[in-house]
Amino acid sequence: MDNQQRDKIPSKVFAAIVAMELMSFSGVIVETSMNIAFPTLMRQFGISTNVVSCMTSIYLLAISIIVPISAI
Repeated sequence: MDNQQRDKIPSKVFAAIVAMELMSFSGVIVETSMNIAFPTLMRQFGISTNVVSCMTSIYLLAISIIVPISAI
């Protein structure tokens, strides 16, 4: 019985893992929606595919930097 108690994952660790999974899934959804929005962004701003692709990459890079820093 001691082995079962020792091997059990603490609830805070489990909650952190679930939160990370949800954040990763949300990140994939945001990235996909940005790629789907290319034609709309191109029409709205009157720019080429290269510029929209670069804007999307910069946005995703900024998010990937800001999210870990916000934990501090």
